[in-house]
Amino acid sequence: VEPMLYMPRGIDNSSGGQTYISSDKWGPVKGQWVHFSMGFASHFLLLREVINGKSQAAAVVLPGEFLSGAHRGNFSPFDGQLYVGSSQGWGNYGVEDGAVQRVRYVGGHYPYPSSYETRENGILLSFNDAQSKEIADNNLWFAQHWNYRYSAAYGSKEYSVEQPMKEGHDRLKIKSVQYLNEGKKIFLEIPQIQPVDQMHLYFKGESKVEVFATIHQLGE
Repeated sequence: VEPMLYMPRGIDNSSGGQTYISSDKWGPVKGQWVHFSMGFASHFLLLREVINGKSQAAAVVLPGEFLSGAHRGNFSPFDGQLYVGSSQGWGNYGVEDGAVQRVRYVGGHYPYPSSYETRENGILLSFNDAQSKEIADNNLWFAQHWNYRYSAAYGSKEYSVEQPMKEGHDRLKIKSVQYLNEGKKIFLEIPQIQPVDQMHLYFKGESKVEVFATIHQLGE
């Protein structure tokens, strides 16, 4: 069975676990998941999609670092915020032996996508808040993809999709970015899109957005 999502070793070298977002007080992402990185003491918003009964997903980089390797989290029934337990261990970039920390949503503009959809000619990102028109500048977007090799080794090197025997990434051309629903949706037109182990999207505008996705199937 293929995994729902691969994560690059340079972003998450040791996964800690996930927790379901059951609270409506943690931004506009109730019903999604949070993924924790034990190795990098970090966390991601996990956006799952199902195509033809098969799951795949995208991980959106969230800001901030934990004091130790994040591995357990839960939403409090009292204040609706996220509480994360962490500890030190092998290959951990944390600075403390362990910690319990709260991650609180303080309101204001939410710059991260709350939904991710793979199409046969690109990626559709949906936002809860209207995004500035800067996000529709395709010159501010970067896209690349690569594959892994499943083996008994700890992790895998990253291999070109176009030249499978060669290590490296293939850059993707973003032909256009369509600004839809008054900025609450954007469509990244990517003619080269195809099933891959890893796609990386990065928006280098004022509200930075970074996404790592696995594509098993393309939607219509």
